[in-house]
Amino acid sequence: MFELTFTVREQDIELWCAILQSLEEGMPDASLQDQMEVFGKAVDAKLEALLDEFGMENSFRVEMFSNCGADFQVAIYLDSAEQMGAVVDLISLCPVNNLKIKDGTE
Repeated sequence: MFELTFTVREQDIELWCAILQSLEEGMPDASLQDQMEVFGKAVDAKLEALLDEFGMENSFRVEMFSNCGADFQVAIYLDSAEQMGAVVDLISLCPVNNLKIKDGTE
């Protein structure tokens, strides 16, 4: 398991809460793409490539998330460093700051 932390824009707090809550509940990939399309074509293309390579079930296994205002903490299961890199690349294309990842097995 890995822990992601990042800060979102104030206007995106509710959207990120909705995205992460849906991922906790096992959202279908089409719904995820619909929610994330607001972040632009580069995010949409990266998300599509990630889903094609790893599949929805293996890409976004969110165990839990929490936020304090615009600061988010997400516990996510990832199978490989390659997959972790792809997820980090995707999130870094979104309007977020202070993106950090910590290996939860350390």
